[in-house]
Amino acid sequence: MHLQGQRHNVRVGPFTYLGQVALTYLVLLDTTDALVLLDQHAAHERVLYGRLTRGKAHDGQLLALPLRLSLHSAEKERFFQLRTQLESLGFVFTHTDADLCVTAMPAMLTRAETECFLREALAGRKADLAGMFASMACKGAIKAGQALTDDEAAGLIAQWLATPEREYCPHGRPCVLRWDAGDLEKLFKRRQ
Repeated sequence: MHLQGQRHNVRVGPFTYLGQVALTYLVLLDTTDALVLLDQHAAHERVLYGRLTRGKAHDGQLLALPLRLSLHSAEKERFFQLRTQLESLGFVFTHTDADLCVTAMPAMLTRAETECFLREALAGRKADLAGMFASMACKGAIKAGQALTDDEAAGLIAQWLATPEREYCPHGRPCVLRWDAGDLEKLFKRRQ
């Protein structure tokens, strides 16, 4: 493992961004000289979830080629139960007896992620709006293993800092870990 993306230290709020490790963790130094690791996927997932729950990411992106999904009778029934919630997320639909035609999707999702998300929702694996928001945020978030430029990392850190309840992703995993000098001394067995 090596620190990537580091040319100059970048200051973002109370942190100095030092680089990226394993194309997954942003390495930061806080104002008390504590070492901080930020999981880029979990942090971005929290940012997106926050936008969704605050109603700031619901605009649909029109599709040049509509996405067609064949529906089983149970999926069709589920669609009519969820239609209003799905439309509030940015989806636009037309439908026939057997098919669902998606003409717009949330901008944060790719076409493949849209199909996967809708299949999960219509199969009943996403029972409530909070679950749908968490799933959409996860699918739309920066992935582990994705290289970030210094500017992209700084932008993510700034957005994460502006997000309420930012310590954990919507699924309960930590976004950030912190070690002060005492913690590091214990890890290196310098003191008990």
